[in-house]
Amino acid sequence: MPGYDVAIIGLGAMGSFTALELARRGASVIGFDRFSPLGTGDGQIRAKRLVVAAGAWSGAILRALKLPLVVRRQVLTWFRPRRPQWFQPGASPIFVFAPGGFYGFPEIAGAGVKIAYHEKGDPLPEFPVRIAPPSEADLAPLVRDIARFVPGLLDPDRPWLDQMLAARTCLYTMTPDGHFIVDRHPHYEQVLFGAGFSGHGFKFAPVMGEILADLAQEGRTDRPAEFLRLEGRF
Repeated sequence: MPGYDVAIIGLGAMGSFTALELARRGASVIGFDRFSPLGTGDGQIRAKRLVVAAGAWSGAILRALKLPLVVRRQVLTWFRPRRPQWFQPGASPIFVFAPGGFYGFPEIAGAGVKIAYHEKGDPLPEFPVRIAPPSEADLAPLVRDIARFVPGLLDPDRPWLDQMLAARTCLYTMTPDGHFIVDRHPHYEQVLFGAGFSGHGFKFAPVMGEILADLAQEGRTDRPAEFLRLEGRF
């Protein structure tokens, strides 16, 4: 039976950066992007530490902890700008407006201007479930707010669907205070977890990977991460 220093469940941004940091330090690491059953083609594996960084699936994997997580379905869109020169990096900033956290990114490498909401989204209390693709009901409010906040983006004389390059769904895993949860399992000290990254964890993935690697190897971190612990917080 193969043995590793650390096994990681979840190979999104958090799990991948944790694995990268551990490997950089010389640890032997194995990662899983499928969450059940936990094993290899040759059977089960052994590891000294387990890190759970499974995104929207973290609540189900750590069900016994009853983490206060709400999974939300978010819709992201990309539009071809009417005046591309207005929306290039350096000409257009990243922008955000209330209400709903309506935000956008400039066009990068011809991929279109990204438009979405940060604070809205349909809660999925029974997750994991099948995620519905974007619908016109999802997109219409975004188009109305484009006309309200960024009227120069689209050509009002053309159908907005003809100006949309792509629409996709993603999942936010929200905590009550919008901050991450990073801690050790209260009953199994060899198990660590990072969860509830609340739609903005990707930006912090490199430093969170360092923190999770510290906790897995040293049992502590010098980073100011105490406020992210679960104990006594909610």
